[in-house]
Amino acid sequence: MSTAMLDIRLLDVRAHDRSTFSCGVPALDDYLKQHASRHGGQGISATYIAAAIGSSLPASIIGYYTLSACTLDLAALQATLPPSPAKKLPRFPDIPATLLGRLAVAIGHQKKGYGEVLLMDALKRSKRVAKEVSSYALVVDAKDAVVAAFYAHYGFVSLSPQHLFLPFANVP
Repeated sequence: MSTAMLDIRLLDVRAHDRSTFSCGVPALDDYLKQHASRHGGQGISATYIAAAIGSSLPASIIGYYTLSACTLDLAALQATLPPSPAKKLPRFPDIPATLLGRLAVAIGHQKKGYGEVLLMDALKRSKRVAKEVSSYALVVDAKDAVVAAFYAHYGFVSLSPQHLFLPFANVP
């Protein structure tokens, strides 16, 4: 299946079959199956799922990601950014940001570009919302060095080995 044939939208428990989703990471599988719907209802995070366009309902999930609000420590940002952009930040202890809390692709769909498609959708969606509800950057907490390298490939800057961010000013 081509990545162009994806429909990415908010999780709808009636329309999306979460029961068979497996990405190979139990914590990510369990989150989608056990917590995503409740967290969405509580306003804690929004879960966006990717399914094949025109798939029968309930649609099988190819991958998903979550977004929520967070903050970045100003001191950590200033230590990471070049002097000019760091100087322009307000002198608050924390800077508003958006957290890409989880991103997972089902085992049968891995290594086919779906992770990149999901990341690009998250960046586009987050940047659009950041214009209405101010947010400086997209933040990720990578589970390991391989995942951190994935995000670094797309321009994310490391605050620590597995805590990375990408300022929305750097997102086309």
